[in-house]
Amino acid sequence: MRSLIGMTLLLAVMLAGRFLLFAQTPSRLEGVWKIQQSATADGDSVNRTPLPNLAIFTPEHYSLVRIAGSEGPRRFETHWLPTDAEKLARYDAMFVNAGTYEIEADRLTMMPIVARVPEFVGGSLEYQYRLNGDVLTLTGVDEHSFDGVQAPWATRSEGTTLTLGRVAR
Repeated sequence: MRSLIGMTLLLAVMLAGRFLLFAQTPSRLEGVWKIQQSATADGDSVNRTPLPNLAIFTPEHYSLVRIAGSEGPRRFETHWLPTDAEKLARYDAMFVNAGTYEIEADRLTMMPIVARVPEFVGGSLEYQYRLNGDVLTLTGVDEHSFDGVQAPWATRSEGTTLTLGRVAR
């Protein structure tokens, strides 16, 4: 009887230790990343010199900020006081969202809590993802608003691939 209780306790301790080990193991996705390249699915457009951007992944949250296009944003004519036209141009060039994410098999789904586009808050952005060392590849699959409406560009951007590199500490 004592040996049965001893074996049961030993097994319980081993299982608890194993659970704690895996619960504390950070995801390989965790860290800071920069987009190094973006490419459309048809390969017609490849940008190997993306503008400033940053993606941060913690165990449960992400933050993604990037400037789209091939030309950097111009400075405002009057420091700190952009005109309406300057605001509009900057708005169209910025992608900003942060929230939680889930990984299932080869799918990364981001669920924004805050975003530049109000309809995106509570929505989702789905990527097929591949992680190879310090290179993260994200290929767009789908994007929806909080109420399930597909983003108008989702079908056009489906298959757009972002290649990110891990930022060294």
